[in-house]
Amino acid sequence: MSFQKIEMNEYPRRQHYEHYAKSDHCTYSVTASIDVTTLVGNLKEQSLKFYPTFIYIVTTAVNAVKEFKMAVNANGELGVYDEVSASYIIFHEDDKTFSCAYTKYDADFSAFYKAVTADMEQYKDIKGFVAIESPSNSFPVSCTPWLNYTALNLNMPYVANFYAPIITWGKFQHEQERLLMPLTIQANHAVADGYHTAMLIQEVQRICNQDFLLYP
Repeated sequence: MSFQKIEMNEYPRRQHYEHYAKSDHCTYSVTASIDVTTLVGNLKEQSLKFYPTFIYIVTTAVNAVKEFKMAVNANGELGVYDEVSASYIIFHEDDKTFSCAYTKYDADFSAFYKAVTADMEQYKDIKGFVAIESPSNSFPVSCTPWLNYTALNLNMPYVANFYAPIITWGKFQHEQERLLMPLTIQANHAVADGYHTAMLIQEVQRICNQDFLLYP
């Protein structure tokens, strides 16, 4: 993991960053429908699980948009991680609680799928809020597979210098011959505008439409 400091004199969003980071603190959420028809079909052919696969897709998309890899270091300097990974949820069926877990991202789908499913199996019975600690270059993801929703917002107090996106997705829903799934991006306006959020959502959809996810 490396962290590249942003040269503020050369940063085109410097005034925007300073405004939202120091004056008008602002976070926002955007929910979009993702077409997972092709993806679900591919996974069924290979008997692969959707949840770990979609964690891979979301993490790949986040790593493609630098605005969602931003953070502040110990010296208070804004910068960009070279790579980020997802902090995800393990749901416990017996008592309906959850624990937070983490698997380091690997751009190779096969390698990541094996690693994340192994971690999910190993820690499936570890109760408590945290099963696997997450490093600083991580962002939270979760899902509500019991509910298809049209909007979601996390009403949380403002946390200074927290610039990681928070990503949530819900239940599939059939619409004519397509499978649609809600995807929510909660972002900090200090580092990401609507344009960047749109780029992230479009990247998720682009990956979902590809066949390269087929397991070797």
